[in-house]
Amino acid sequence: MRRLLLLLLLAAVAVGACGGSATATPGALARTADPVAAPATPSPTGPPASPLSASWVSPRAGAKVTTYTVDLSAQPDAQLRKSDVKEVVFRATWSDRTKVACSAAKPAAAGTWSCKANLLKLGIPPGRVTFSFDITDNSGRVAKAPAGTRRVTYAVAPPKPTKAGMQFVKSQGITWVYRVTWSEPAGYASRFRLYFVRGCPNFPKSPTGTPCLTEHTPLRQGVLEPVATAAGTARSLTFSLESTGACVMMNDLFCDTIGAVVLGADNSSGESVLAIVKSAKVVPDWRYYHP
Repeated sequence: MRRLLLLLLLAAVAVGACGGSATATPGALARTADPVAAPATPSPTGPPASPLSASWVSPRAGAKVTTYTVDLSAQPDAQLRKSDVKEVVFRATWSDRTKVACSAAKPAAAGTWSCKANLLKLGIPPGRVTFSFDITDNSGRVAKAPAGTRRVTYAVAPPKPTKAGMQFVKSQGITWVYRVTWSEPAGYASRFRLYFVRGCPNFPKSPTGTPCLTEHTPLRQGVLEPVATAAGTARSLTFSLESTGACVMMNDLFCDTIGAVVLGADNSSGESVLAIVKSAKVVPDWRYYHP
């Protein structure tokens, strides 16, 4: 009997071990598969951007510029479409200074990008000037001096002196002293020369009381009488004039045969237009008007 009970107990244990479902061990972690990265989607690509390259059209290398304005022009290379370029900026360098000379915001019919630079207004004195240009495209890319530089010689006569005027300073017996002042851009003039204009150029065609000398009045040869000179850096000078006898000063100048005082500037490239410092007035019978 005891043996029978032992055999039944062993059979029950065997059935429990083989039948039913297995129970997970407490604390065991379930393993998961490692993540697999999805294949990258290639981004769309367009054609590569055209290089911002161009060549000079003007001025030519080593050119001599004899006017205050100069034409600056560049031609983008063939592979660079007109629509790709937004602006071309030209720069001028002289001594140790650099300025934007001018800029072009659209091309000409021939495809060139051009503008005019006024070197006088830019304050550039005669001498060596170097130009370069930069190209900007519509995406914001900038090419600095893609065609290098162009060096020219800026050789012009000085501009006409401006703001010219004359004041009486003092009298010493029969000698009258006057001071002439004027304005002129730096670096243009080598010297200034003051002249008397003998006679009244506008007499007798102009009415009494009008100026003897006005802008664009032609001067006959021989009417200019040198009075004084000054260095190119000067902006004033003094001169003296002797006057004898009574003078009514009807002509608003020297009560003499002098119809005007004019000032000119010059350098190695030529002479400026004469500036009128002071003009006498037309008086009746000017030819005989003398104290």
